[in-house]
Amino acid sequence: MVNLLFGDKYLKTRRSIVIVGAVVFLLVGAVAFFILQANKQDVAFLNQKLPKGIVVVKNVFSNYTVVNNIDDYSFTIPKEWKGIESIEYTPERDVQDYRVVSLYVEGNGPASILSVDMYKNITDDTMTFANKIWTLFGLEGKLESEKIGKYDIVMGFEEKNLGGTFVSFLKNQKMNMFVYNNGSEEYLKYIITNGKW
Repeated sequence: MVNLLFGDKYLKTRRSIVIVGAVVFLLVGAVAFFILQANKQDVAFLNQKLPKGIVVVKNVFSNYTVVNNIDDYSFTIPKEWKGIESIEYTPERDVQDYRVVSLYVEGNGPASILSVDMYKNITDDTMTFANKIWTLFGLEGKLESEKIGKYDIVMGFEEKNLGGTFVSFLKNQKMNMFVYNNGSEEYLKYIITNGKW
């Protein structure tokens, strides 16, 4: 019936479209597969140094994400860091009267060193805790409350003792206080906004 209405030209055109579509689909799939395999190799050396439960993931768009299932958080690093050069995890330990775990990430771009310290079971509000830490470590600079995305944080800039470092404090619903250190306020805000804390 189709041959009578449209002729052989219609069938040939339709068959050609289907074949071209299938070839394009296979090519896109193959390229995605090879990109994912290359991305796995890029992060393999980083992941072998990390404990089970913490991984670095690189997606098809070359975005790096650190997933910490041990302490239940994750974050994406800024593209400007051009990847992750090294990453270290320090398990739970005592720091003064606090239980703390730490993650240190170093990228390849400017201001691409990040320290994330998670203080456990903190009952103080964010500003009170930030002032205690500021005093405990002899830090100087003004602390201010602000909202970043959906998070209420306290941000400070410490130039005297930490060589020009932004320090942010964020308390999650599990009573854990995150303390972030980085040389760029913009990068810190990106990491906090694009993280799951």
